[in-house]
Amino acid sequence: MIIEATHCKGLPVVDSSGTEYGVIDFLVYDGKIGQAVGLQVAKSGVVKKFFGLEWRDIASSNRRAIVIHDKSALKTNLKDLDNIYHHYGRVINVTATTESGKRIGRISDVLIDADTGLIVRFVIRSLFHERIIPRHFLVSITPNAVVFQDVVDQPIFDKLAIEIPIIEPTA
Repeated sequence: MIIEATHCKGLPVVDSSGTEYGVIDFLVYDGKIGQAVGLQVAKSGVVKKFFGLEWRDIASSNRRAIVIHDKSALKTNLKDLDNIYHHYGRVINVTATTESGKRIGRISDVLIDADTGLIVRFVIRSLFHERIIPRHFLVSITPNAVVFQDVVDQPIFDKLAIEIPIIEPTA
């Protein structure tokens, strides 16, 4: 199943019995591999608490919730996920550029394989239009920019992108 990253924010994190542990605050991306590797989970209360959840600890997901096996999947030590988050940034709302430095818009969403966390498509919005760029054209992800191959700014790109099949990630 493919899920939109922007749809994940605010989804409840529950175990298989339905006990809710909080909601997704944001996703953590590893820009080196172009993959969501974890989530920050926020639990409201008198004092707001935060937990880390690694993508591999997600039992299942759907449009209504992220399901974990049990509470032990939630980590109180957020150091590892924080380091990744600060190294690669948030991805959503980051400037999208080509290798030659031309600005092509902002990342408005990413489409993620729910099983692996792999980013399969980037949704880029500019002033007058929105386009979807497959991950095959990704060069790098940094806190300041998501960089794509120069070909994404060529007139032939839309035809080329349509002809590329979606490659199912391997486990």
